[in-house]
This record gives sequence, structure tokens and C-alpha cells, in this order.
Amino acid sequence: GKASVDSTDIKAIAHYFVTSTIDDFKKDVQEVGPEDAPRSYFLEIGMSYENDKVITMNANHDVYLGGPHGSFIINATTFNKADGKILGNNILAQDKLADVKNQVTKQMQDFFKDMMGEDYEKDSPLKENGKEKIVELPENGIFIENDSAVFVYQQYEIAPYAFGIPCTKIALKDLKKNGWLEEEFAKTVE
Repeated sequence: GKASVDSTDIKAIAHYFVTSTIDDFKKDVQEVGPEDAPRSYFLEIGMSYENDKVITMNANHDVYLGGPHGSFIINATTFNKADGKILGNNILAQDKLADVKNQVTKQMQDFFKDMMGEDYEKDSPLKENGKEKIVELPENGIFIENDSAVFVYQQYEIAPYAFGIPCTKIALKDLKKNGWLEEEFAKTVE
């Protein structure tokens, strides 16, 4: 996992993100061994968002290990320009996580209802034992883009492969209005 960068220099932040992403990939390949190494691998690293307070770097991976299909992974990390600290799930008020999860769940339900139409009621990927389940925060955390918190779920994280990479956004100002942001971070949101 990524740690914060002790720097306010954008080039240092970008360098850290790129090198740590590549190091993580090398480590993953070494863990599986050369005989199981990816047969095809595509890695795209870039900056997806920047404003006067934050910069969000992204790393999109497309991995093929054999079998019927590859796996596409979207990772993004937001850094505070003032101190180099990572802004992810830590921007959320920890005592309000249940409220955030409920809102994300509602938005994911709407996403799947739009995609599935009338089939949603009987085949919702969000149902467990016939009941809607609360969606957890994404394994890879959240990031900031276009003044919103972005919740990206990787393939298979909350739904079968065929549903792709479900994601939703909540505007930072709405998170603030609802009291769902960590107190210090909320002060930076206009």
C-alpha cells in the first residue's frame, strides 16, 4: 500500500507514486513466480485530477494471466499538496462511516437498477440471502476527482465480472453538508 510523501513538491509526489506503483507490480510478479507471471500486462500511470489543494495520480492495470478474460484494475491516490499526505478514506468522519456506506449503497443500487432494469429485483448483485446488503467502502479506498469523492469497485469486488467496474461519486460539498467529512478536511472544502 501507499504511504504519504513528506513533500509538497509535485514532482516528488509524482515520482513517489510512479516508483511505488512499479515496485508493487515487481513484488507481485516475484510472489507468483516466473511460471505464473502475467502473459500480458499493461500499466498506464498519469495524473487524473489537480486543483490548488490536491493532486490525484492514477494507475490503470490490464492484466491477462490466461483463461477466458483479463482483469482491469483502476487505482488512484489523492495527495494533499500542502503536506504530501494521502487523502483517501481518512477524509471521511469515522463516526459517520455507516451513513456514507448507506449513501454509497443507495447509489450502487441505482447504478445496477439502471443497468439491469426489471431483472434487478430478482438478480441484484447487492442481495445476499434475498436481502439488500450494505456495500463496504472500496478495498482500494477512495480518491478525489472534480471536487467529488470517488468510490471505485474493482471487478468482482461487489458484482460479477460482467458488471465491469462499478463506481459512484459524492460531491465533497454534499459530504460536508451531511457532516460526513473528517473535521479538519471539511474546513478545506468550499
